[in-house]
Parts: sequence; structure tokens; C-alpha cells
Amino acid sequence: LRRLVADAVDQGSEPTRTLIVETGGKVEATYAGPPSVTASINVCKPSDIKTVTLSIFILRDKKQANGGTEVISKSAVEGDLAQANREYTQICVKIAATVTIVDPPTGVDLSDGLTEFTVAGVPTAEEQALLDGLATASTADVQMFWVNSLSNGSRGEAFIPQSSAGANAKYANNVIVSNWRTPFTFAHEHGHEGAHHGTQTNLMRSGTSSTNTVDASKRLDTSQEATIRSHALAP
Repeated sequence: LRRLVADAVDQGSEPTRTLIVETGGKVEATYAGPPSVTASINVCKPSDIKTVTLSIFILRDKKQANGGTEVISKSAVEGDLAQANREYTQICVKIAATVTIVDPPTGVDLSDGLTEFTVAGVPTAEEQALLDGLATASTADVQMFWVNSLSNGSRGEAFIPQSSAGANAKYANNVIVSNWRTPFTFAHEHGHEGAHHGTQTNLMRSGTSSTNTVDASKRLDTSQEATIRSHALAP
């Protein structure tokens, strides 16, 4: 048995009942317009599910000994993780994550937010201090860091292998998320590790929507599915 609906938006689709579907098949749902939208979800065989292991670090705004507090609650981040898993269920990928609250490392001053890169893959001095202080040395590890804000007003940013070269290659597969995020920012930024921007009705759009609607940031297309599932981070 597989239920397509995942949240209040999906509950507005037809059919809304539980269906008997063969594993390896696909369920489609039609959403009332305008415009009318049809979405689909794969029904994975257990052997088809790929798991990505992610380490999440929530920063305190300053060191705990100086009265620092986390920039976002652990429960809020876990909620965004659950939302991300709803998005990735479409392509038979599961995100397994541990969430840890940490002090900002030396060189990171969040009193004015984190200074954000302006050239893709080239971290600022403050970003280097963050990643050198907390990230592992292995680029095979996927890590996400939550800060209070990014200096350019972004919701999040990703250091993708395609842009991280030379001395900056060691920073690949790290993601930074601002507390200004939308419910889809987690899933969007993580998606950069294996996919690129999609249409303006797609999870990988250039700027995730803040609304939970079927034609906003809920879906991944078949091309992105193939790219993400073939990525080395989804063994």
C-alpha cells in the first residue's frame, strides 16, 4: 500500500484514497486548477531506495560560555528534514541525518550574519573559518551548517563539486542554510549536490518558493531524478 498524499496540499488531489500499487510502479494525482497540474511519485522497491547520510550542524550565535544560543531550534530543522524527505521520496532517495548544536569556530562572528561568497565555489574568509573549523576533511561527507543569516540575503548556498576546484575543492559538498529559509530551502540546497536548476515550478528553481503549493517547489523531474540517483553521494 502506498499513499501519495504527504501534506495538506497533496490532500487536495484526486485520488486521495490509499491505492494498491505494484512496487516499481507509479502513482499519479491530478490537482484542481487553474491551472490543472498532474504530479507523480514512484513506488520504490526496497532495493531501489538510496540513502544519503547527512551531518547537520546548528550554530550558536556565539560561544555557549558567553551566553550563546542556537540560531534555530533542533525541532525546526528536523521539520525541514521531514519536508525534504517528502520531496526526495518522489525519486526513491532517503536523507538520514544527525543534528548537532555547536559553537561557532574561531573566525566566525555571527553578530552580523555569515559573510557569503559572491563567486560560486570560492568561500569568503569567514566561510573558510566555518568549514575548516567544523567540516570533515573528506569531500565524500555531506554536511549542512545552519546560521542566523547570510550577508547577501540568501536563504542558503551550496559548495558544489563543479564549482569547487583547486584549493577550494576540499569544501565541496558542504551546504550553508540561513534562518531566513523557506520550507523547501533544505531540500533545494541539498539538491545542488546532484542536480541543477529546474523550471520555475520545480524544487531546483532559482530561489525556492515560500508557499507549499503543487506548482511551487514540491517536485523533481525525471532528469533530476536520474542525475541525483546516479550521484556518488547516493550510493
